[in-house]
Amino acid sequence: MTQLSFSGHDTFRCRQFWLKKGLDYLWEDAKTNKFNDNAVSSLGVGRNMVNSIKYWITSFGLLEDGTPNHIADYIFRDRIGKDPYIEDINTLWLLHYHLVTNKNASIYSLVFNDFRRLKIEFTKKMLNDFLVRICANSNKNNVTVKTLDKDIAVFVNNYTLPEKSKGIEADFAGLLYELDLLIPLDRSGKDKWYKIENTARPTLSGHIILSCILQNLKEGESTISFKELLEGEDSVGRVFALNANGLNDKLKSIADLYPETIVFSDNAGVKVLQFKKELNFETILNHYYET
Repeated sequence: MTQLSFSGHDTFRCRQFWLKKGLDYLWEDAKTNKFNDNAVSSLGVGRNMVNSIKYWITSFGLLEDGTPNHIADYIFRDRIGKDPYIEDINTLWLLHYHLVTNKNASIYSLVFNDFRRLKIEFTKKMLNDFLVRICANSNKNNVTVKTLDKDIAVFVNNYTLPEKSKGIEADFAGLLYELDLLIPLDRSGKDKWYKIENTARPTLSGHIILSCILQNLKEGESTISFKELLEGEDSVGRVFALNANGLNDKLKSIADLYPETIVFSDNAGVKVLQFKKELNFETILNHYYET
């Protein structure tokens, strides 16, 4: 099991421009490529927020050995970045995929890969109980219930608007709330309920799904089953909370986009996605952002 981690964000959700601000700071401070003592004044935030910005850049998989990586350049770099100010919702979908699969912030992987198979509707306490069991099974018993409570609160805040949010307060919303992945439920009672339901995800582009499939494809693999795409570890089905019909339609549209390269077949109920030629995930992303 990957090393579990449930802290580092200093209880701050990832805000709208934090990834861009933090990466710009690293690019400008080319000598050290680190968040040093001048980061507080340069970024215009407190030290705790500096730590949180660094944490989120890392958790979204945008650093390699402390340096902004190719994905960071591809999305956020001025002049060459495809969507530096995250104006396209599919950039959010792509970032969500990297947050879950990067596993620096364990709760995101555990919720979308494991917890949702047990509970579609849940309270924060239910999620906390699940994480306590995971920690016990992994011999990580030094994680406290209070630490997990804070991690769960930040998780919820990243995918939802602040309660009673109006006007400028929406600027403090979590980065990923527009994805509508985590839905607060209107139920009476002491504990608030939430839902992450499998749906068709109409705002999610087939290009983004295909690029994520290619990133998760094992070396030398040219065929992958529908079941694996729907239910496998870090699969697009699990990470994007897609239902079977929604994924089926997305894969059909992908095959239609690349008829000479991709086949989506259904033989006696066994559905398979097959790549006849090697594809690069960045090429697919270019097709999306440049059309």
